Parts: sequence; C-alpha cells; structure tokens
Amino acid sequence: MNIKSLLLGSAAVLVAASTAQAADAIVVEPEPVEYVRICDAYGSGFFYIPGTETCMRIGGYVRSTYRHYTDTVGGVESNDHAVWNYRGRLNILVNNETDWGTLASYLRIQGGDASADGDANAGIDQAWISISGFRLGYGESLWGSNGATGPSIDDGFFNFDQAIFLEYTYAMDGLALVVGAQDSTGTAATSESPDYYAGLRYDADWGFVAAKWIHDSTTAANPSGETDGDAYSLAAEFNLGDSGWTLGAWYEADGEDITQYIGGGSAGSVVDASLADYQWGVQLNGALADNLSGYVSYSAMEAVSSSTTFIDATKVAVGLVWTPITGLKIQTEYVSYEGDYVLASEDADYDAFIVRVTRSW
Repeated sequence: MNIKSLLLGSAAVLVAASTAQAADAIVVEPEPVEYVRICDAYGSGFFYIPGTETCMRIGGYVRSTYRHYTDTVGGVESNDHAVWNYRGRLNILVNNETDWGTLASYLRIQGGDASADGDANAGIDQAWISISGFRLGYGESLWGSNGATGPSIDDGFFNFDQAIFLEYTYAMDGLALVVGAQDSTGTAATSESPDYYAGLRYDADWGFVAAKWIHDSTTAANPSGETDGDAYSLAAEFNLGDSGWTLGAWYEADGEDITQYIGGGSAGSVVDASLADYQWGVQLNGALADNLSGYVSYSAMEAVSSSTTFIDATKVAVGLVWTPITGLKIQTEYVSYEGDYVLASEDADYDAFIVRVTRSW
C-alpha cells in the first residue's frame, strides 16, 4: 500500500463520518403559537389573555359633536352661539369563571366632554367588580341608569347619575330585583351618605317595565322642615311588533322636594334645571331603511315651588341616525326647548341643531 492509497482512504473515512453526523443532527422545528384565542363564553369580541383562562373584551369610541344654539328670552333673540367638542372612550371588560360564579370587572377610560375643544385629560370614568350577584365600584348604579330614553343626543330632563355603590341583584326568568347603597357624585355638602335604593325590572320579548326608589338624607331642611326625602322612578319600553320600532316612556318624582336625584338633567344654555318636583319623557325610534333610523322624543319637568329660577320646561327632539359603514355613525338632531323663567317673569327658550360623528369598535 503506497502513500497515495493511504491518503485516499483517510479522506473517504472522514467524509463518511461527516455524512453520518449530518444525518444524525436534530433540527428543532418552531411550535405554532396561538397569540389570540377566541373566547365565546361571554358573547362576541372576547379573547383569552395569553397564558390564562381569563377572557377580555376591548371596545370604545371616538366622537365629535357640533351644536349650534339660538337663545330667546322674552321673545327676543339674546344669544347665537356654537359649541364644538369631542370625546374618546375605552371600555375594558374582563371575565373568568370561579367557584363563586363569573368574576367580572369593568373599566371605562374617557377623555373630552362638553367643554373639550383642545387637549383634554383622560381619566377613569367607571370601574366596578361583580360576582355572585354583587356589584361594587363606581359608575351607573341601578338608580343612575334608564333604558327608555332612546337614542337622542339631548335625552331630555332625565338626570343620569354616577356614584360609588354596592348593590345586589337577584335575577330569575326575566325578573330582576336590586337593592343597594350609594354615595352619589352629586352629593352636596349638606347631604348625608350612603343613600339606599331598591328596584324591580321585568324583561320579555315585547320590551321591559321597571320601577325604582331611592332614599336621600340631608342636613338642610326643605321649606316644610323635612331633612329626609324619597325619589321614585318608572320606566317602560315596548317593541311595536315586527316593525323594528320601539316606544319608551319614563317618569321621576321627588316626594318631599328635597332629594338631589330629581335634578332635571341639562336644560341647555338658558336655564339651569337644578331643582325639579317631577320630570317625565316619551320617545319613539325605529328603522327607516337598512342603514337609516329616526326618532322623536318629548320630555317635561316642573320645578319645586321654592325655586327662584323657573316653574316648568319642555323639550322636543327629532333626529336621524345614518350608519353608512360598520363602525361609523352620523347623527343629526334638532332640539326645541321652552321654559318659564320666573326670575325675569318671562319665557326663556332655545333651538339647537346638533351633528355628531361617532366611530365605534
């Protein structure tokens, strides 16, 4: 065997060894990762938080609203002005199942409002936790919510209210009984807390009916010397057959003319409806076409006899809602307000034209 044969044999052995090592090498294949898993246990839009069995839904909207007002006092036009503002809102709902039932939490972050025409700070607008029928946190309690006011931008004299609250709901076959206590954001320095409330609501295919009551204690007496008061509310909404239209109505009253919960909402730029004996409203809304709906609403209130501002007022709103594409809504509304202005012994009225564009998700 010569040197050449030895070299060729050694090379062949090395090549064979290298080939064997290459054949035996382990190649690690990447495993597919499910970054987003759909959670259908609580309705559409929920997904699992990665690595957990907790479901989350993120929603919200961005909107811009333009209002033009023409104010009239004593039959004479006194002010003609416009307000243009915006709002951004983010809703976060997180649910998961436990031995105690569904544990839910809700967080609403919001920035911009009626006076937001420049930079606006965002803050926590609502935050609550619920489990086993209990709900605790800050937001709209049973008293502060009303499902019968309809889609109008200016929803009349209904006084929406947010509060720190604790409530319990017992629900069965469409019937819900709610009891709770709250400290309202509208609490005055003379008001004592908490305030106690209870309500009953029944939902069916034809609509719903609801009744609620709240007790308010204060340190300031009314003209009759009373420091405790009660407010009452009734609401109903009816589906008008298969037409796609609904009819809603609501009524609120202050039994002793003392509670902070019958406040008349926003009465516009002419009169501050800070006091009310009772207030009510009715609205009709429904589809006009595949992507167009319309509505009309009427509401009225009467101020307490001790008010130095005005006796009574009415509002009428008529509007259209156009949804040209999914997630985009364009709404126009005309509002007519009439109030008896006691302080000046004359009427105070305004007309408003409103345009709102909302992108929601």
